[in-house]
Amino acid sequence: MHKRILEMNEALKPTDATLTNRSLHSTGRMPSVLWLAALAVALGLHIWFPHIDSAVNDTYNVDVGGRNALYQFAERRMGYVDRNHKPLANGLDGLDGDSTLCLLGPARYPSPREWQALLNWVNGGGKLLVAARWNDADLTIPGIGPRVKSTVVKKPFTLPGAGKRKKSANPPPSGGGTNSSAGGTSTADAEQAAVAVPVSTTLAPGADFTWKTEGVVDAPSFDPSSAEVLVKSAQGPQAVRIHHGLGWIILVASDFIFSNAALHERDHRNGVLAVKLLEAAGTADSIVFDESLNETGTPRVVGVLLDPALRPATIQLVALIILFGWRGNRRFGGLLPKSSLARHDVADHTNSLGNLYYKAHHGTGVLREYLDQLKTELRLRFATGHERRVLLPIAEKAHMSLDEVQGVLAGADAAARKPKLSRRESAAHIRKLSHLRQAARTAGRS
Repeated sequence: MHKRILEMNEALKPTDATLTNRSLHSTGRMPSVLWLAALAVALGLHIWFPHIDSAVNDTYNVDVGGRNALYQFAERRMGYVDRNHKPLANGLDGLDGDSTLCLLGPARYPSPREWQALLNWVNGGGKLLVAARWNDADLTIPGIGPRVKSTVVKKPFTLPGAGKRKKSANPPPSGGGTNSSAGGTSTADAEQAAVAVPVSTTLAPGADFTWKTEGVVDAPSFDPSSAEVLVKSAQGPQAVRIHHGLGWIILVASDFIFSNAALHERDHRNGVLAVKLLEAAGTADSIVFDESLNETGTPRVVGVLLDPALRPATIQLVALIILFGWRGNRRFGGLLPKSSLARHDVADHTNSLGNLYYKAHHGTGVLREYLDQLKTELRLRFATGHERRVLLPIAEKAHMSLDEVQGVLAGADAAARKPKLSRRESAAHIRKLSHLRQAARTAGRS
C-alpha cells in the first residue's frame, strides 16, 4: 500500500515539460498586455488628444510670439470668445455680425477669394481686425485704399551663404519703450531687427507702450468720415479704423502688441492697448480668433493626418496597425502542449530506397529483392517438389492456370539473373508478381 501511494505521488509531481509550459505561458502574457495597453491608448485618443504646438504664432502657442496670453485674457474678461477653424471663403455665414473677427499676424494672408468673403461679411455689418506680421508687413486688402507697406529695405535674393537677412518667427526681447529714437526704423538696414518706436494713440492717451514694427499704414488720403487713425508713430499711421459698408475694419501695421512677449512686459501698458484695439471695432464682448489661415499657411506632411477633420480616421488606422502587430506577434488563445516529433515510418524508407534504385538504373536489383520477398511469403523455399500444391490456390484466386503462374515466376527469375535490366522490363515483371502476391493474400484469408 505504501508503495502504491509513493507511485501516485510521483505521478502527480509536475514534470519538466509542464513547468516549461507554465513558464512560457506566464512570460507569453507580457507582450499581449503591452499590445492591449497600446491599443487602449490609441482608442483613448478619440476622447483626449494632446495639443501639438506648431511653429506659427497662433492662440495655442505659449512662446514669446504666440497669442495664448491674449486669448486667455479675453476668455476671462469677455462674454464670448472662440476660435474659427473653418475656411474663410465659405465659413463666415454662421458668424455673428456683432462679433469681431481677428486676423493677428496669420501664417499666410487671405487669398483674393477669402478677401472677397471677408469684405462681404464686413459690408453686412461685421467687424474685422487685421494685424500684419511685424516682420513681414506688406499687406494689401483688395478694394480698400489703406494698405500696410514695409519700411525695411529688403535685399534681393542672393546665393546661399551670401549674407541673407535672417528673420525669426518669434520677436526678440524688447529693446526699450517709448524712449527709442524717432527715426529708428524708417531707413533700417536689412540685417537689423525691428526695434521699439514711440507711438501716440487716441485709445489710451499718455500711456507707455512697446510698439515694434517694420511697416506703416499707407493711404493716399484719410477721409474722417470713413477712416480714423488710432495709433501713430513718427513714420506714419500704425493702426487705422476704416468704415466699410455697415461694418468696420481695424488695420494694424504690426502684430507685436498682441504677442505673449508684449503682454508679459510689466513696465509697459501693452495689454491695455491690445484690448483697446480689440474693442475699437465696436464690440467688447464677442471676439473670434481665426486659426484657419494659421492651419493652412504652414507646410505640413504628417500634420495633415492629425488635422481635426482627418484625426479620427488616422486613429482608427493606428488601431488597426496595433491589432495587426499583435496578431502577427502572438496568436490568440492559450499555449498548446508541445507535440512529439514526427517519426519516420517504413514507407519513407521504402520511398528513399526506391529513389536510389531509380537514380542508379538498377532495375535488376529491385526485381531480385521483390522476387526473394515473394518466395519467402509463399514459402516456396521450403516446398521443393511441392510447388504445384502451393501455387494451385494462388492460380485459382488469380484466375490463371497453374502453368501461367509458374511461367510468371520462371520469367521473373530469369530476368533477375541478367546483368543489366531496363526499368521498363523490371516494372513489368514486378507488376505481374504483385498480382500473384495479392491473390496469395486473398487465398490466405479464405
